[in-house]
Amino acid sequence: MAASGDSGSAAGAGPGDPERLDRRVGLACGLLILGAFLALLDTTIVSVGMDRIGEHLHSPLSTIQWIGAGYMLAMAVAIPLSGWAVDRFGGRRMWMGTLALFLVASGLSGLAWSAPSLIVFRIVQGFAGGLIEPVAQTMIARTAGPRRVGRVMSLVQIPLMLAPVFGPVIGGSVMELAGWRWLFFLNLPIGAAALLLARRVLPKDRPAARPADGGFDSLGFALLSPGLGLLVYGLSQAGTGARPGSATVLVPVVLGALLLLGYAAHALRTKGAPLIDLRLFANGKFARCTVMLFMLGFTVNSGLFMIPLYDQIVRGEGPVHAGLMVAPQGLGAALVLPFVSRLTERFGARGVVPFGMALACVGTFAYTQIDAGTGPGWLAFWLFVRGVGTGATFGPALGAAYQAIGDAVAARATSALYVLLQL
Repeated sequence: MAASGDSGSAAGAGPGDPERLDRRVGLACGLLILGAFLALLDTTIVSVGMDRIGEHLHSPLSTIQWIGAGYMLAMAVAIPLSGWAVDRFGGRRMWMGTLALFLVASGLSGLAWSAPSLIVFRIVQGFAGGLIEPVAQTMIARTAGPRRVGRVMSLVQIPLMLAPVFGPVIGGSVMELAGWRWLFFLNLPIGAAALLLARRVLPKDRPAARPADGGFDSLGFALLSPGLGLLVYGLSQAGTGARPGSATVLVPVVLGALLLLGYAAHALRTKGAPLIDLRLFANGKFARCTVMLFMLGFTVNSGLFMIPLYDQIVRGEGPVHAGLMVAPQGLGAALVLPFVSRLTERFGARGVVPFGMALACVGTFAYTQIDAGTGPGWLAFWLFVRGVGTGATFGPALGAAYQAIGDAVAARATSALYVLLQL
């Protein structure tokens, strides 16, 4: 791809140190991560404000919950498009376009006049957010190059892991100081500054030339995105109290599973380029890293939603306190990640990841032993341990996944990774 050549010039370090990161690479990666940070922040920033938003818009919690669920659902639907879109339009153009759409939707969400209007604007915002993060990761992997991708991926995970963790903290503070509408307006000045810088900082790339198989996989999209959407919808219905065997859960889950099976058959047989190339999983190293990242993401993200609810419902705390409850996990991840990049360079991902997974397991197990009387010090300590473990696992495993595949399929590999992570 043209981006590979561009990344070489953009990321070119001195000949004596081919793995050194120069200033231009650092600026480009930082800007890309800023956009992804905003998209991830919005997955959890509204979690502490559901009650107040419902009161202001005169809607029950069963309706207001869709400002979060709709956002996540739209992200899941959008992610499969990211690999094709980067190849078709170029990473720089896609990142800037999706960030602009995200900002427009953020502004409209802040101006929403009713619960249905807010849900619609959040769905648009989630669709754009679902494209921002994988597009950013693809461009980072290309800009860093294969020799430096492991180190760079470990470093960029610091803000990416902090965003959903600190979302409740920031959300609780914003709710107390400025009101719920600023949960969305907060994106506007930061995102606008990122767009202005992007024209000067991001390396230019060209769409990939795929004369034989470069068309849009319309059949794959018709199977994959609705399949993911129905599956997430069915699971979310189960999470709101519907019986697992009820039609509201079983029908969307079964239909979603059938559509995904149909997509799998299509992706393995097509001669063109599917939205998510399942043949990538024939690479054993890539498949193992992907499964590991899926399990880790499942554990981390479920905790980010459950712990604030536990703090508010079981312990009777307010939104700011509930947000601060999950901060130790982000702090643990942030503190360990700079050291993890050096350890990964020295010992490789195989020498670092098992220790990180062990710590994450210990920290998670401790949370199965809590009750309403458990002290906050106990909770903070074990969540910090879990943050250290996840920080020591995510970056090296993600870097190893990219190292296992070639640059030519980086965009499609990113789609595969992020569909599983988001699901």
